[in-house]
Amino acid sequence: MAAKIPDSENLISAGINPKTGLPLRYDVGKIKTAFKLALRIKEESEFVNRYKWYNLPLDLTGEELERLLYYKGNLCFFYSKELERFFVAPYALNDTIDAYGRYTTIKPVPMTSGKTDENKSIADIFAKLKLNVLYEIPNVDEMSKEDFIDLFENSAVIIRDYTNQMSQVNLPRQQINDPILSLLSEQIAFMKTRLILGTGVKGIRVNDGDQEASVLVAGQRVKDAAENGVAYVPIVGNIEFQELTDGNSAAAAEYMQAYQSIENLRKELIGLPSSGVFEKKAHTLQSEQAMNGTNVDLVLVDGLNQRQNSCMIINAVWGIGMWCEVSESISMADINGDGVVYDENSDTMNNNVEGEQNNEQ
Repeated sequence: MAAKIPDSENLISAGINPKTGLPLRYDVGKIKTAFKLALRIKEESEFVNRYKWYNLPLDLTGEELERLLYYKGNLCFFYSKELERFFVAPYALNDTIDAYGRYTTIKPVPMTSGKTDENKSIADIFAKLKLNVLYEIPNVDEMSKEDFIDLFENSAVIIRDYTNQMSQVNLPRQQINDPILSLLSEQIAFMKTRLILGTGVKGIRVNDGDQEASVLVAGQRVKDAAENGVAYVPIVGNIEFQELTDGNSAAAAEYMQAYQSIENLRKELIGLPSSGVFEKKAHTLQSEQAMNGTNVDLVLVDGLNQRQNSCMIINAVWGIGMWCEVSESISMADINGDGVVYDENSDTMNNNVEGEQNNEQ
């Protein structure tokens, strides 16, 4: 007898999950998925606000530039003669590598296949480019006019999120931290299961495989049931009742302590202040808190060095005055002297405040 392949599209249209045979509204995974989404947005917000950019010659804000680094890990900065604009974009190797394995020439790759105001394809324009990568500040004073024009129009500077390893292409921070966000969201789901049951996940006997779907969600494993707050999983057998855990479930507070430790580690990985990977349950002395609390400044400084080194090469070639600093919210220093320890994007706001103060005087 030939096997019957179910029509998945019709089942989904009817509101049935083709994998479980249950209505889609009974699908599990919502708790972990929802919290992971919320944590991803939180981490991205933290990531893009670690640094403050100045004098960007792009139609992008500093936060948007950091967002591209979060999802790509590497960008190239260059000038398009045809479009008469500066761009940042991902890139691909175009020719050879040097003695250190670094790319000598690259080709920028647009984020999307967009169009210019003249309805030209940006992808087609970028495809014609072959840019020489600059790794040090060129001596433009000794160049001829022709050499400088060639440097201006056919060069690129790589902007990295962090110092690369052996590969010349960094893994994006989003890809690196995705398993950590999954682990964090699991702790919240595990906590909910502990609060619901108190004794762990249990199984209910069913008569045969066809009846498994009647126990909330068929085929769910113990870990899946726990992390999604599902109290029961189907078991085929003659046992009336069976414990799927040893009954010694951790207290709900312990899951949140585990969450806090993982969260502190995640912050340290991107150079943000934390209170240490391990936090004592009991009262901590001031000296202990000072030892645990750390800004992990070397991680943050490494990212800053990568950005500032790129800025120095860019400024030497294109004379832009582009620069990057650590956010005041992280350094806790009033760098611009505006009287507040956070970054303001609007220069107009600062001018208005100064004007009001002058009027009051």
